[in-house]
Amino acid sequence: MSAKRSVIIITYGRTGSTLLVGLLNTADRTLIRGENGNFFYNLYKAYSALAQSKRRGGAKPNHPFYGINKADLTGFIAMCRQAVYKILAVPRTWLFGPTTIGFKEVRYLEMTERDLSEYIDFMDMIFPDPVYVFLTRDHEKVLSSGFYRNKTNKDQIAEKLAACDRKFANLASRRTNTFSIDYKDLKADSEPLRELFAFAGLAYHPDRIEKILNTDHSPQTPKHLKRRTWPADAAG
Repeated sequence: MSAKRSVIIITYGRTGSTLLVGLLNTADRTLIRGENGNFFYNLYKAYSALAQSKRRGGAKPNHPFYGINKADLTGFIAMCRQAVYKILAVPRTWLFGPTTIGFKEVRYLEMTERDLSEYIDFMDMIFPDPVYVFLTRDHEKVLSSGFYRNKTNKDQIAEKLAACDRKFANLASRRTNTFSIDYKDLKADSEPLRELFAFAGLAYHPDRIEKILNTDHSPQTPKHLKRRTWPADAAG
């Protein structure tokens, strides 16, 4: 009783990731959620800390890491697999047929390539048959969009964006379960978009795609959290 496939969108802000979530969700029995505050990354960090502590554990009561060597890492991974369905709030009725689940996240600018690589290794263990989608966008357009518009340190941000793209490309070159796509390809009659659907094993419905492309996917921030407003020139 589990999903058959996962699609995890890895990107940075102002790349159209919210739109891509909407496009992917046009496929039958597909549930791709939005951002979760890097919850699964923090789950990975917890696993990493536990594994490191387990290696240092001792059997004697006077050992500073007494007993942690008996920690059940396999059991922890099993709990994480269950957490996937709880956090993504997958309807129970969906668990009885072929389904695709997943989420998108934008908090990768500060993450090192090694850290991201090990995080993906962790997600390989807890998500069913995952596909990782690296989404990028022209940096000048990113920096002129949304919350980046009024930033005063755009040169430093541009360097981070370039480093992030290189990081994504390096990881994609070493893995067979990744797909890279750019914001400019999130449009009707886009061959790369069709290829993404095929790569992820999702049915492509042109009429549904067209409907999503005509729907506003700009940030839907609750009013009480809004600090400013800006033109809706790109989602997520």
